[in-house]
Amino acid sequence: MRYRNLPLPRNAQRRYIGADLTFDRLPDGPFYVRDWWVRFPIGSRNTRFRAGLSARPDPVLVAYHQVGGTVTDAFAGGVSFDVGEGAVTGVLRDSVSGEPLAGAEIVVRDWDDAAAFLPRPPAADVPFSAVTDEAGGFRVAGLPDGVYALGVDHPKLQAAGVRLNETRVVVEGRTSDPLELWTPSAETVFARVCPRSSPLGSTGAVVGFARDVDTGLPVPDVEVEVVWRVRRLQGTARSASVSEQSRYAAGRSDERGRFAICGVPLGEAAVLRVRGVDEGVALELATRLAWRDVLVEP
Repeated sequence: MRYRNLPLPRNAQRRYIGADLTFDRLPDGPFYVRDWWVRFPIGSRNTRFRAGLSARPDPVLVAYHQVGGTVTDAFAGGVSFDVGEGAVTGVLRDSVSGEPLAGAEIVVRDWDDAAAFLPRPPAADVPFSAVTDEAGGFRVAGLPDGVYALGVDHPKLQAAGVRLNETRVVVEGRTSDPLELWTPSAETVFARVCPRSSPLGSTGAVVGFARDVDTGLPVPDVEVEVVWRVRRLQGTARSASVSEQSRYAAGRSDERGRFAICGVPLGEAAVLRVRGVDEGVALELATRLAWRDVLVEP
């Protein structure tokens, strides 16, 4: 086996990276690996643009990929042993784009804890969790038969201040029905982040985090704006002229680095940027919501 060490993509967190082996013992004595998983980050080149940028951008985190397995039957001396435990599997999709949603935390806990409205712990603090892969898939293994609550969290949902209700899951006979989960619709999130806007209007919102360009950590109290151009016809029918003017909508990141900018026109080419900075991220709203982060220079 060959391997090499590579630097972590920007925004990757070490607490989500690693591997685990769970050993068990057969009735006649031998040990075996009952469950195993490996989780690692996937990086991609930064899509931000800058006037005069020549150096290749550093890779940034786009997802965590997890692979693993669970032993369901073991054989020793020609004898089969029923050793498996249950698993919950499924796929998570983004309702805004319709695409699979990678990098989401999946947390499975006892249903009684959820029913008692106990705070949901983070994935790093529970024994049963997973991170969705690039296809939005997840698998949480090692579950005894029982009733569980499955929760989902993702930076997109955090930016909009949205948290999905936990899903009731029954594991019986070492199996459960595959799940297909969706984030809230663009209209639902838009109504939450822009409550004063008309649900029938022709504008949308941009939601995301202001992040430090070097560390990827959220940055509070940053003024962010979306800028676009509008054309106006002036003069008379005989001597008409067209002029262009800039328009913008702005917002400010909160103590967690989150921002939401309302009043962005649908179908218009625009740029998301930190106010006072020329560089930015090109965007065009096709629906009433777009997820975008903005990078903040030191």
